[in-house]
Amino acid sequence: LGLAACFVWPPIQRAVDGLTGWIAAAGEVGLFLYGFLERFLIPTGLHHLIYIPFQFSSIGGTLTVGDQVYTGAYAVLMAEYSMGLPFSDGIRWMYTGFTKTFGYFGIVAAFIFCARPEKRRRTAAILCPLLLTATLASVTEPLDFLFCFLSPVLWLAHGVIAGAFMVLLDLCGVTGFTSGLLSSLAMNLSAGAGRTGYPVLYLLAAAEIAVYFMVFTFLIRRFDLRTPGREAPVTTEAPAGQEGGFPFRALVAALGGRDNIVRVDNCLTRLRVWVLDPERLDEKALRSLAPDGLGCHGR
Repeated sequence: LGLAACFVWPPIQRAVDGLTGWIAAAGEVGLFLYGFLERFLIPTGLHHLIYIPFQFSSIGGTLTVGDQVYTGAYAVLMAEYSMGLPFSDGIRWMYTGFTKTFGYFGIVAAFIFCARPEKRRRTAAILCPLLLTATLASVTEPLDFLFCFLSPVLWLAHGVIAGAFMVLLDLCGVTGFTSGLLSSLAMNLSAGAGRTGYPVLYLLAAAEIAVYFMVFTFLIRRFDLRTPGREAPVTTEAPAGQEGGFPFRALVAALGGRDNIVRVDNCLTRLRVWVLDPERLDEKALRSLAPDGLGCHGR
C-alpha cells in the first residue's frame, strides 16, 4: 500500500494543488467554488483538501511582524486580531464558519415546518440539539448526514447557498469572525464594528437563514422529500385471521391462564414470562402466535 501510494497519490496531490491555486486566483468565482466544495464534499471527507491549504498554508496568505512569520488564513487572522491590526483580505478563506453558525437555523426551521403536524414536536426535539452542535461548535455532520444522501437536491442547494453567501460577505466588505455563535459574537464585539463590519455580517446572517428556510421549504414540498418528520406513516397489520390487533387473550391462555403467570419482563428483543407450572403451557399455540421470524422458546 505504501509503495502504491508513492505512485498514486502524487498526481492526486498535483490536481488538488492545481484546483486550490485556481480558486485563489479566480476572484469571486473562486471564492464561490471554495464555499460550495467545502460543503458539498463533506460526505466524502474531501472537503478537508479544499479548506486546509487556505487556512493553514501560504496559499491563504502570510503576515510578517518583525522576525515572526504567520502562515495561513487562520494564523494571520488571529495574529491581526491579537495585535489590533486591520484584517487582511485572507479572512475570506475563514468564511466557511458563516453557514455553519447561521445557515443551519434556516435548515432546521424548514425541516420542522415541513414535518407532518403530528411529528413536529418530536422532530424539533431531535433536531434542536443537533442545531446547537452546529451553531456553537461548528460541527455540522450530525445534521448533514440526515439529508445529504436522502435528498441530493437539498444537498446541492445547500452548497450553492453556502458559496453564494461567502461571496456576499466579501463583496460587502465584511471582515469579521464567523465561526461559532458565541465566540464570533464575543470576538466581533471586542474587535469593533470598524474592523469587522459585524452589523452587516449579522444582517447577512438573517438573510441567509431566510433563504435557507424558503429554498428548503419549497424543494421539500415540491419534490415531496422524505426529510426528518416526513416519513411515511407505518401501519401495523394484525395477524392473519385476527381482527382488532394482537390476540392477547389467546396468548394468556397459551401461557396456562392468568393465574399461571408469575412475572413479565423483557430484554432487548424478547418478552420474558415466568410461569408457575410449565406443564400448563401450550407450546404449539405459543409458536403459532409468535410474529414471523421471531418464534419462542422456554427454559
